[in-house]
Amino acid sequence: MGLTRVAVVGGPVSESPAEFVAAAAELGRVLAEQGIGLARPEEAADGFIALPGGPATLAELFTTCLVPSGAGGEASDKPCGLLNTDHFFSDLLKTSEDALVERFARESQRGRLVVDRDPAALLRAMAEYLPPETRRRTPRDGQ
Repeated sequence: MGLTRVAVVGGPVSESPAEFVAAAAELGRVLAEQGIGLARPEEAADGFIALPGGPATLAELFTTCLVPSGAGGEASDKPCGLLNTDHFFSDLLKTSEDALVERFARESQRGRLVVDRDPAALLRAMAEYLPPETRRRTPRDGQ
């Protein structure tokens, strides 16, 4: 899957640590270099990227990527990237793993998240993303 437009939410504010500001700027540079345009979260996009941010960012992440809303009770099949600058999303990822173990969440929900600290690596992983259901249906080598 190629990425031509992504929706980006979150991001640094004036009081944010320098590493968050630098990561957001680097993501913007990589998007521009790769010719990937920006979309608003409610617009059609090939994927979704959450930068470190506050409650509104987390709400958008959950409603866009994790909460089933489709006709089949599933979330979008588009990749949801987390730019995990300075391990900002690490506790959230641990919580999502705990939710899987305790059966409060589905593997398909957690499997929609693509996580990396490097913007270029995150975009590469998002471009290669396959929805969890597709990954399960893909035959293994030799079968």
